[in-house]
Amino acid sequence: MALTSQSLFFAPSPAGPSRRARGRAVTMCAAASHNPQPRNIPFAVSSSTPKSESKDSKNTLALGSAIAAAASGAFLIASSGGFGGGPGGPLGGGGGGGGAGGGGGGGRGFWSRIFSAGAANADEKSSGDWDPHGLPANITVPLSKLSGLKRYKLSELKFFDRAAPAGGGATEAGPEDSFFEMVTLQPGGVYTKSQLLKELETLVSCGMFERVDLEGKAKPDGTLGLTVSFTESVWSAAKQFKCINVGLMAQSGQADFDQDMTEREKMDYLRKQERDYQQRVRGAMPCILPETVRGEVLAMMKKQEKVSARMLQKIRDHVQKWYHNEGFVCAQVVNFGNLNTSEVVCEVVEGDITKVEYQFQDKLGNFVEGNTQIPIIDRELPQQLRPGHIFNIGAGKQALKNINSLALFSNIEVNPRPDETKEGGIVVEIKLKELEPKSAEASIQPGGTVSFEHRNIYGLNRSIVGSVTSSNLLNPQDDLSFKLEYVHPYLDGVDDRNKNRTFKTSCFNTRKLSPVFVAGPNMEEAPPVWVDRVGFKANITESFTRQSKFTYGLVVEEVTTRDETNSICTHGSRAMPSGGLSMDGPPTTLSGTGVDRMAFLQANITRDNTEFVNGAVIGDRCIFQLDQGLGIGSKNPLFNRHQLTLTKFINLNKQEKGVGKSLPAVLVLHGHYAGCVGDLPSYDAFTLGGPYSVRGYGMGELGASRNVLEVASEVRIPLKNTYVYGFAEHGTDLGSSKDVKGNPTEFFRRVGRGSSYGLGVKLGLQMRGMETSSWMKQLTSSSRQGRHGHVLHLFFTRLCLQPSIRGTVDPYPAAVPTALRACAHLAKAASGRLIHALVLTRPGLAWDEVVATALLDMYAKCGLIASPRKVFDEMPVRDLVVWNALLAGYARHGLPEHALALAVKMRGLGVSPDLVTWNATISGFAMAGDDTMASDLVGAMQEDGFQPDVVTWTSLVSGSVLNFQYGRARALFRQMVAGGARVLPSSATVSSVLPAFGTVGDIKHGKEVHGYAVVTGVERELTVGSALVDMYAKSGLVHEAHHLFDKMSERSTVTWNSMIFGLANSGHCQEAVGLFNRMPREGAKPDHLTFTALLTVCSYGGMVEVGKVLYRGMREEYGIEPRLEHYACMVHLLGRAGMLDEAYDFIKAMPVEPDCFVWGALLGACRSHGNIELAELAASRVRTVEPGNAVSYVLLSGALASSTTFSRLKG
Repeated sequence: MALTSQSLFFAPSPAGPSRRARGRAVTMCAAASHNPQPRNIPFAVSSSTPKSESKDSKNTLALGSAIAAAASGAFLIASSGGFGGGPGGPLGGGGGGGGAGGGGGGGRGFWSRIFSAGAANADEKSSGDWDPHGLPANITVPLSKLSGLKRYKLSELKFFDRAAPAGGGATEAGPEDSFFEMVTLQPGGVYTKSQLLKELETLVSCGMFERVDLEGKAKPDGTLGLTVSFTESVWSAAKQFKCINVGLMAQSGQADFDQDMTEREKMDYLRKQERDYQQRVRGAMPCILPETVRGEVLAMMKKQEKVSARMLQKIRDHVQKWYHNEGFVCAQVVNFGNLNTSEVVCEVVEGDITKVEYQFQDKLGNFVEGNTQIPIIDRELPQQLRPGHIFNIGAGKQALKNINSLALFSNIEVNPRPDETKEGGIVVEIKLKELEPKSAEASIQPGGTVSFEHRNIYGLNRSIVGSVTSSNLLNPQDDLSFKLEYVHPYLDGVDDRNKNRTFKTSCFNTRKLSPVFVAGPNMEEAPPVWVDRVGFKANITESFTRQSKFTYGLVVEEVTTRDETNSICTHGSRAMPSGGLSMDGPPTTLSGTGVDRMAFLQANITRDNTEFVNGAVIGDRCIFQLDQGLGIGSKNPLFNRHQLTLTKFINLNKQEKGVGKSLPAVLVLHGHYAGCVGDLPSYDAFTLGGPYSVRGYGMGELGASRNVLEVASEVRIPLKNTYVYGFAEHGTDLGSSKDVKGNPTEFFRRVGRGSSYGLGVKLGLQMRGMETSSWMKQLTSSSRQGRHGHVLHLFFTRLCLQPSIRGTVDPYPAAVPTALRACAHLAKAASGRLIHALVLTRPGLAWDEVVATALLDMYAKCGLIASPRKVFDEMPVRDLVVWNALLAGYARHGLPEHALALAVKMRGLGVSPDLVTWNATISGFAMAGDDTMASDLVGAMQEDGFQPDVVTWTSLVSGSVLNFQYGRARALFRQMVAGGARVLPSSATVSSVLPAFGTVGDIKHGKEVHGYAVVTGVERELTVGSALVDMYAKSGLVHEAHHLFDKMSERSTVTWNSMIFGLANSGHCQEAVGLFNRMPREGAKPDHLTFTALLTVCSYGGMVEVGKVLYRGMREEYGIEPRLEHYACMVHLLGRAGMLDEAYDFIKAMPVEPDCFVWGALLGACRSHGNIELAELAASRVRTVEPGNAVSYVLLSGALASSTTFSRLKG
């Protein structure tokens, strides 16, 4: 009796790529040899299947084939809760199939074979020796005639398909043939006879072929050519297709005949196998494969009269492609059954999750006991990542995002691995590295922030966070701000997943610029009004979904309005035509005193079901906010402020979500209403105008009112991965501007009378109104112009306004690197830390390489070298730019050995250094004065294939000048000009070498460099011009320096300082002070070096009163805090004029401890004026501050020698 069904098995792939897929992540190879064959089945080692088994045994032969690596290969996905984090683990990896024959035993589970590399039947090609075949050339050799003691090298491999067209012979099959991947042998490989026979055995038993032969051909060079000829297996036509999930079932196997069985017993055994298989099909779980894909497979089957092995390969690939595209990366086709019937059955292991495991790791990756309670993490898992579901990469990414939102871990990994206890099951393994539960940080220069955090209290994600910020923490004034916050999540218990309520309470003190008291367009800017709020807040947030929530609570606060001088401001003011200020503006507070106190209830409901479809927001968002005054506080304020915002994002062309699919066309409908009943202080009035109201105007430019209504529509049409935007909008105050106390709208003469219409079109990236693009243009333009202070002003102003934004795209990803570069230029570490804190609140920013690199560079340039290393260590991915940024930081701060060690480590990890790497390392040693090591590195650089460029040579020149090796600097420069360096000096090189001539008075050669600068045109550059002024001034050629100074079209503070120092050193004291008086008129700002030069000028010029005025103006007018050198200059100024007592009183009044230079200045003055008593006091203080300083003895001795007391002692 003939069997009615047959089966084919797909087995795990071997290690190494096949010829067809070599070099790609997808591997298509033959069956793995580690799967044991069924017992007692005699495998034919001949060229074909024995005739006695050609019909029935064919039913049970396994089809060996490779399995595509999941999602085109294993990949990494990880998360960092800080600026990055450590490297993640694979979230998905290679797939696989069931074992060929016998279910694929070997004591290892199904996924164990899938997740590990299998071994090929034939070994990988060896690099060892091989043996000549020793046979006559060009003869055909059966495999059985080969020697079992030799290692044969294959030089040629051919495939012939015997199923040739009518009337023809066998057809040679090329690499494009799907059967080509079935053979693991490779040309150039070295194999033994047993390995070749094993390859034939696998091909014979795989079920793909009716007949297969392997023949060798002796080549003249001693190698062996191999020819594989085959006839493809074919089954009867099928009309139906069925797909089942056999993931947690025992894998099907080949028929296992006993050699002693009779023919009747074999037939009975096969019938039982058939019944068992049909029972297996009925008991299997249905697949999630959609009907559309099943229909596509049926269409493929109907195109051919019969079912062939090649067709089954195509069906397998088509089915697996759908699974992998949908994120089911562990799904694999493992078997085809019911062949030779009307219905083909496709067996799929879909990757059923059987268990979720949590593992905590320390910084070194060792497993430890975690502090966080498991239910806290388990709550964050999406349903699709729990047992009973199929593993999906999208669910893994969502789990990663959810767990990261807890802000408890520095590194998170989500890894699928095989379940050793359940065949075909998947264990989701989640590895976590916890952040330190307690942390504190301070940045004091003297302004900055002191913060502390105690997170994850009792392992329940409770936290206490506090921070204090001031422009001067040593002497805080009115700008002191603080926040102390306690967060208590899971009020209803961790195990109650139906409720998610969080209690939060905080004490706060904040300051923001009011948008109410601003001038209208084309008006003189009104003096700003700052709103300080200090108080207490307690609320409860109930989360319905991750985006929808309800918050309610109590706020008690004191509000103070202040002007630019930090004084309490009771009324707004505006500029008058006469230049004065009109102080009769609207009252800034409800009480009219500049200070309000009040208590009110606050509630906020957010319903948000938006989602990202191929990068665009689609869905609805509704926000309602209510503030209800309780009649408690100044003037018993009783009010009801309410706001409602509705935004709808409509997918116009119904674009489906999917990888590689285009952006949808979107219609955005937006409405916003805000109103107030009862008391309304001016600072809480609703404003019209600005990026989040009526675009085209600044914040509050159109008016301040009690009621606001805004409606807008916007069409977003996709165009080559971007959008064309068209919008129409209208905003109105509903005539309520006049009802605000003092009518700020009328007082500041705003335009539009509280109403505006807008219409426009734009091409490019959009962020809720065109204003963000304008804001970014301002930010970028200011950065390019070097106005770094303005960059930070724009950025932090935007940050202050950010909490009021509704329905907008986050504007910071593009702006953060620009702002961080501004912090680096200004060395403002405190501002950089604030931006870093912003980055930590946005995981997308924290993982961004550009942002992380900018953070690293900012900390390095601010001198905080430990911070960039921390940023570097916590980055999940580090490219060459990141390595170079940290390496340059080490070099810049005098740690060249660290830079070199980092470069060595970098190469050891497979990251090849580039020219920037070499230049940074060479620069570090050059700046440290180690010219030998710098030269050695130049040689190593050339051996590595890089030629020194102008940056390399400039680093060497700069390092020589910095370490007073002026001769070496001049020699290097001459070598460059003469062509020995193969590169010509740049403006940076010229400005670096000029101090080597001015400092030693080598003006002749300095003028030659000047001539080179004129010829090459770099003289006009600011750095070169400043260096030339400095060189001539230091050489005493003040007139030449002044001539160059006056000729410069642009001057920096360095240029002014060089000229002032030059005039001072040449005795032109009045001219130096006069030059300083020109600075404000020409827009130049003096720095601390300017005042050091001026006070020195006044000292040697005897201009005591002028010096006193400059000293006072330094702090009062320019905001520059005196340093020890300024105090020493003042003591020298007073002492030189004979005002010794005043000089001593000045020292006693100093806010800092005087150093040896301050006391030395007083001691020198005492020597000149013969004040022995004060000289002895000053000398004793010098010895106390610096015991080894012999100058004090010399000066005191001189004072005694010039005194009459010493004369009497001598007599």
